[in-house]
Amino acid sequence: MSNDLHLIFDTLRGREDLTLEELVALASRWTPVMAGKQGRYKVAEVASERTIRYYATTGLIDRPLRYSGTRAVYGYRHFLQVLVVKALQSRDLPLRKIRAMIGGRADDYLEAVLQRMESDRWESVELRPGVELRIRGGGLSPEDAGSVASIAGEAVEGIAAREKSPKGMKENPAPPGRGLRAHTGDQERSSGMMRGQRVKCKELKGKITYATDAAELIRSGYKVGMSGFTGSGYPKLVPQALAEHILREHSKGGKFRIVVMTGASTSSELDGALAMVDGIELRMPYNSDPIAREKINFGKMEYFDFHLGAVAQYVRCGFFGELDTAIIEVTGITEDGKLIPSTSVGNNQVFIDAAREVILEVNHYQPLELEGMHDVYEPEMPPNVQPIMILKPSDRIGTPYLTCPPEKIKAIVETNHPDRTTVFKEPDEDSKAISGHILEFFRHEVKKGRLPANLLPLQSGVGNVANAVLYGLLDSEFENLTVYTEVIQDGMLALIDAGKITFASSTAFSVSPPVVEKFKANIGAYKDKILLRPQSISNHVGVIKRLGVLAMNGCVEFDLYGNVNSTHVNGTRIINGIGGSGDFARNSFISIFTTSSVAARGDISCVVPMVSHVDHCEHDVDVVVTEQGLADLRGTSPKQRAVQIIDKCVHPDYRPMLKDYYFRAMNHSPGKHTPHLLEEAFSWHTRYMRTGSMKG
Repeated sequence: MSNDLHLIFDTLRGREDLTLEELVALASRWTPVMAGKQGRYKVAEVASERTIRYYATTGLIDRPLRYSGTRAVYGYRHFLQVLVVKALQSRDLPLRKIRAMIGGRADDYLEAVLQRMESDRWESVELRPGVELRIRGGGLSPEDAGSVASIAGEAVEGIAAREKSPKGMKENPAPPGRGLRAHTGDQERSSGMMRGQRVKCKELKGKITYATDAAELIRSGYKVGMSGFTGSGYPKLVPQALAEHILREHSKGGKFRIVVMTGASTSSELDGALAMVDGIELRMPYNSDPIAREKINFGKMEYFDFHLGAVAQYVRCGFFGELDTAIIEVTGITEDGKLIPSTSVGNNQVFIDAAREVILEVNHYQPLELEGMHDVYEPEMPPNVQPIMILKPSDRIGTPYLTCPPEKIKAIVETNHPDRTTVFKEPDEDSKAISGHILEFFRHEVKKGRLPANLLPLQSGVGNVANAVLYGLLDSEFENLTVYTEVIQDGMLALIDAGKITFASSTAFSVSPPVVEKFKANIGAYKDKILLRPQSISNHVGVIKRLGVLAMNGCVEFDLYGNVNSTHVNGTRIINGIGGSGDFARNSFISIFTTSSVAARGDISCVVPMVSHVDHCEHDVDVVVTEQGLADLRGTSPKQRAVQIIDKCVHPDYRPMLKDYYFRAMNHSPGKHTPHLLEEAFSWHTRYMRTGSMKG
C-alpha cells in the first residue's frame, strides 16, 4: 500500500462527523490520486454534492449517518464508497455493476479494492516525441504530471547532451539551496519560470528551497501571519505542504494545529487545505472558505471576526501574542533585498515586522510590472500617531516595497500559480434594479448640491451586486470618478478602461480570471491609475472620513429600523465576516447597504422585523436598497424609517406581513420610540427553521 493510501486511511478511519461539504472536498482531493482520469467524457472526474446525494438515493453509497438539524452527517465509510465508485467508473464499469459489486461490503473490502486498483494503475507522461514515461500506481495531478514531465524531460535532454559533448564535461549544478532532495509535489510548472530569476539579491539566493522544507519550519501551536486578501496574493505552496505535514502528524496520533491570520479571505489552497486536515485552531480576521466555514459553524474551529482596518494595530500592540512566522507571497526580490509586493498588500508588512521568522513565496505568475504600483506605509503607534497625509486617492506617502532583514528570512519558495479569484456573474435583474436606484439617488444628491458632479471617492464591497453597481456607472453621465476602497473588481477596471475612473486606491485586486489576463496584457495602461496600500491605510477611519467616501456594501438582511446583519444566517451560522464594511460604514460620507428583498426562491425575506445578528446598528446606516426601491434613512426617527422601509424595500409577498407586525407593535409595544413585539421579533426566522419558509 502506498504512503498516500496508508496516510488517508489511518487519518480518516473512524470519522463520523463529516459534513457534505467536507465529504465533497475530501473526495475531490483524493479521487484523482486513487481513481485517475475517467475514460468516458460524460463521467465527471470528481463527485459533486448533487452526485453524492444521488449515490445515496440510488444505493451506491449508504444513507447519511444522521442529521444535525437539516444538515446530513457522513463518515469514513461514505468517503471510501465514493472513492471506489469513481475508481471503478474509471475502468468503464456502469453504475449498476458497481452497485452489485460493492453493495453492503465492509470497509476493509473497500480499502482492499482501492489498494489493488492503485497498484495496478499506470500513469503515462509524454516527455518528448517518441519518449514516454510510465509510472505504476500513478494518480498524478495535472500539475504533478507537468512537473514530472519537466524534470524527466530535462534528464533526457541532459543525457542526450552528454552523449554529444566531450568526455569529462561537468554536469549542471543543482539550483541554489536545493541540494539533492526531490519532491514532485513542490515542483512548479516550468512555463515562463526560470529558477532563481526573480531573486536578484545574492545574499538570499541560497535560501531558495522546497515548500516541504519550508513547511517543516512551522510547529504546532505557532501563530502564523499569511498574505492574502480576497483571493489575491496569498501563498500557494507552503500552506498545502504544511497541510500534508499536519496530516502526517495526525496519522501518528499527534496534535498539530496553528493560529492563522491573514489580510482577509484567501483560497482553498490555504484555508481549505489547512481546514480539511483540522490544522487551524483559530482563524482571524476573515474567512470565506466553505470547509473552514463548516468547521467554524460545527464548533471545530475558533474564529475571530474583526474589522479589517484594525488588525494591524492589534498585531503591533501584541494583543494577539507573539507572531511566530510570516508566510508572504511577493512578485520578486530586488538586488538590494527589497520585496516587490504581489496582487495584495493587506497586513504583509506588519506580519513581516512582527514575526520571528519569515518564509517568502516568489510567484513567477504575477507580472513584474506590478513593481511601482504599491505604496507601503504603516501608521505610527499611540501616543505618537501622526496624521495620514492622504488628501486624495492618488496621494503617495510610502515606498513601493516591503522590507525585511535578510537574517529573518528562513526560506524562499518559488511558484508559478495564478490567484484563485471570484468569477462574477452577469448582473441579474435584481442587481440592475439596485444599481439603478443607487444611481438615481446619486443624481438626486448632485441636484441638491450635496454631492459634486463627479461624486466623491467610491468604496464598494465584494460581490455580484456591488460589481453590478459599478457596471451601472459605465452608462451613466458621471465622469472623472475616483475610488478609495479595499478591493479592485472587474467593474472598476472596466470604468478605468472607459475613462470614467481617473484613479483607484485599494489594498488588493479581486478580479475574475478573464479580466486578470486582460490586466496582465495591458498592465502599463493601469500603472498610473491604480495604487495598492496596506489595509491599515485603505481602511483607515481618518482617511475614509477626510476623503468623504461613498460606501456601498452588501448584507444578509436588515430590519424595520435600519439595523444590518452582514455576517450570520439565523443569528448563529457565520457566512464570511464583517470584513471592511464596518470601517467604511461608520466613517463614510454616506453609508449604503444593499441586498435582494428575498432569498431562497422567495422563502426568505431579507427585510425582517428584527435582524437575527447586528453588525451595523441603525446609527451607521444612511441608505438601504433592494430591487424594490431605496430608503433614505438620514435624519429620520425609528418609526419614520420603518414606514419608508416597508413601503420602498420589502418584497410584495412580505409587505402585508411586515405592515401587520409594525401596526400591532405600535399598539401593543410598551415603548413607542422603537415599537417591537419581543415575543414575535424573531418569529420569521424560527418559522423558516421549522417549515423552510418565512411565509405565514
